Amino acid sequence: MHTIFRKTRITMVAAALLSTIASKSHAQLNFDDVTTNAAGFNTAAFTTYNGFAFENFGVLTSASTFGSGSNAVSSTKFAYAQADASSFIYRTDALFNFSSAYLSFRKFDNNVNPLTLIVRGYRPGDVSATFERNVEVTNSAQLFSFQFGAIEELEFETVQFQADGRSAVLAMDDVGLSVVPEPASIALLASGLVGIVVVTHRRNRRAA
Repeated sequence: MHTIFRKTRITMVAAALLSTIASKSHAQLNFDDVTTNAAGFNTAAFTTYNGFAFENFGVLTSASTFGSGSNAVSSTKFAYAQADASSFIYRTDALFNFSSAYLSFRKFDNNVNPLTLIVRGYRPGDVSATFERNVEVTNSAQLFSFQFGAIEELEFETVQFQADGRSAVLAMDDVGLSVVPEPASIALLASGLVGIVVVTHRRNRRAA
């Protein structure tokens, strides 16, 4: 009976430690708390958010003309990327995972053709993308799953698609990102479990 109780306690402690590490590493980006002005744009240069660095991005409210700008999770604000160019999300201090995002584009004129978007994920030291996927987005927000693991940089490249030389502006919201646990966090979990096992073993010897 005592053995079962101790095993259960070890399992509960391990689960608590894992939960703590997971909560610190998860960072869903929904941009709801970005301060915007009356025109709907962010009031300061948008270069960092929730520990992530942004390049060639801005933030708009859902009242703008960029895509639908709304979805079931978050409907107030979203980020937009430059037209016919690449925009980047990256970290300088840790690797991260990219799981999913709501994506759409700004509708120019009456053209409703899908926009081809190239999404790339880079691991440290890789000149070529570790992960690459082409997706077609419309002017309504859609949820896309990616599952890029342990990368240091994300690239979103919008491809020119209109006859007059203009291209759509990418919009995104509720970006699912999670930081890969640092070795120190993993070591903390391992040392905690080892400590529990040692204490349990000593108690078992005393009881015997």
